[in-house]
This record gives sequence, structure tokens and C-alpha cells, in this order.
Amino acid sequence: MVRPWLSALSRDSVEFGRTAATEPTALPDGGPARTVRVPVPRLIVRDRTGAGRE
Repeated sequence: MVRPWLSALSRDSVEFGRTAATEPTALPDGGPARTVRVPVPRLIVRDRTGAGRE
């Protein structure tokens, strides 16, 4: 384990992967390119390694 625990980003990896895998498959079939929205990752704040900024 790392001490102190580092802050990290968390996301729904299954949904993100599903979107990443299915969207490109539509292009060869003649589907249009489109913008896909994915959920914004959530920040998990844990310990800090130094003095806080003021």
C-alpha cells in the first residue's frame, strides 16, 4: 500500500469501456460520426503529502 493514500479519479469503467467499444463499430457500417458524452470522473480526495495551500 502507498502511504499516504493518493487522491484519485473514479469512473464507471464498464460503461466507459462499453461506449469506447461500440461507438467505433458504427462507422464501418455507414453510421455517422457523432459526439458521445460520458460521465465526468469523480474525484476521491484522500490524504495529502504536504501543507495545504491557502
